[in-house]
Amino acid sequence: METNECSSSAEVLEVLKRQNVIFGVDISEVDTWLSSDNSDDLVVARGSYPKNGKDGYIKLLVDVSAKPQFMPEPAAGGKGIDYRSAMRVALVQADEKIAEVVLPTTGEKGSNVLGGIMAALPGNSVRFAVGDGVEQKGNDLVAKVAGTPNSRDNVISVRKMYEIQGDVSFETGNINFPGTVIIKGDVLDDFEITAQEHVIVQGAINGAKITAGGYIQCLGGVFGKKKAELRANAFIEARFCDSATLACDGDITITKDLLHCRTQCLGTLKCGGSIIGGEAMALKGIEAAEIGSDMGARTIVSIRKHYRQEKAKELISELLTEANQIYDHYKRLIQIPQLETDDIQGLEKDIKAVAGIIQKKKSLDTQIDRFEKILGEQKAAAIRVLKVLWSDVVLTAPYCKFAPLEKTAGPLSAREDVAHGSMVIQHG
Repeated sequence: METNECSSSAEVLEVLKRQNVIFGVDISEVDTWLSSDNSDDLVVARGSYPKNGKDGYIKLLVDVSAKPQFMPEPAAGGKGIDYRSAMRVALVQADEKIAEVVLPTTGEKGSNVLGGIMAALPGNSVRFAVGDGVEQKGNDLVAKVAGTPNSRDNVISVRKMYEIQGDVSFETGNINFPGTVIIKGDVLDDFEITAQEHVIVQGAINGAKITAGGYIQCLGGVFGKKKAELRANAFIEARFCDSATLACDGDITITKDLLHCRTQCLGTLKCGGSIIGGEAMALKGIEAAEIGSDMGARTIVSIRKHYRQEKAKELISELLTEANQIYDHYKRLIQIPQLETDDIQGLEKDIKAVAGIIQKKKSLDTQIDRFEKILGEQKAAAIRVLKVLWSDVVLTAPYCKFAPLEKTAGPLSAREDVAHGSMVIQHG
């Protein structure tokens, strides 16, 4: 720009106009610069660079690492921390918003000193995919199901399957998951797993508690240590089982031995090895290579029994015991000539308690009657022994009991003869 002939800011401004410089003009420093000995150039007009748009991105609202996080809470009684329940994995519920799609911006255009427009580059849209268990509603990503949120390779999903690569231990804590749980290692003592669907353990189950709305599979074995409890609505499968409680509404299958366990199912119990010690109860029948042993471990095996009916009978027995205790208290009170206020209040509580006992017993009686109809449909149920039935075994059914006096070679079957109240043994 030819400003060497200018002696004032007004003349500089005139030159700018002749050269069509109309944007970013600033001549506030011109007069000072002209009167100085400063040989540096003075900028009197400046354009603006365009500001390119920002790229879009996914704004995550929940933890998608699918790893347990340490969330300490006081233990029962307020003493210390329950470290078994302190590790938790992030869970979301159905219809919960888990992320937002942030759109790219268009940017801001620039201008040169002549007023020419300099275009800005718009930002890029984020690249992502909606995976299983997620739906997009506008710019929101929403969980379709309850489960673990996950993000991998730009795919946002909610999985109803939770995988643990190692053991269930203090690193994972107890697990309560609304889908299927897969354990690549073992389940250690005193930990608990609760799944609304299935539980699959590729290692061993130790003295732990596992509850599944579907099935439980243990590809290793169960070292119960008299503490393990496995409960499932569908079925239970394990390689072997020692000193544990198993209960399910379907079948129980043990590939090898079932040792000193309390086993209850509403399907069939199949054991590829020996059933030794404990109690085995199956509504539709039991099959094993051997039942009992030459070691004298008392083994009780029952068919055509509904374990919930048996539980109802136990509860009724407890109610009757409670009623007898109240009655004993009443007998002592009626021998007192003049009752004190506390005695009268205690008697009123007893009367209410008896009324509650009567109501509970009626409900349990109704359950027992309903279960009795189910038992009547299982006349074909049998105890099948392929190799040896030992003499330390008691075979039971609703109306009979049989204890063999000596070792009996199989194959054989034992069925209840309801009409005669006896157990019929058939060879072959």
